[in-house]
Amino acid sequence: MGKGNLGLRHIHATRLVRPMVGVSEHAWAVAQELLGPQAAAATMALIFEKFSDGEIASPGGYLRGYRQVIASKPQWGSPVCFTLPLAHT
Repeated sequence: MGKGNLGLRHIHATRLVRPMVGVSEHAWAVAQELLGPQAAAATMALIFEKFSDGEIASPGGYLRGYRQVIASKPQWGSPVCFTLPLAHT
C-alpha cells in the first residue's frame, strides 16, 4: 500500500480497537465528525495507548472530554493541528 492508503489503514484499525476499549459507536461517529476521520483515528490510537498503559480508566469518557475541549476552543483552528500533542498530555 502506498502512503495515500496509510490513513485508511489507521481508520480501519480504529474500527477494530474502538469496541475493545469501550468507546461507543456514537462517540466515535461524533469524534470523526468533529475532528475528521484521520485526526479521530490518531486520537483514538493515543487513547488506546494511554488505556493500555493504565493512564486512563475510561477511554469513552476521555474521548468525550477531549471532544468538549475542542468544541469549546474554535479559536485553536483546525483540530488536526493539535490532536496529537493535546491527546498525549
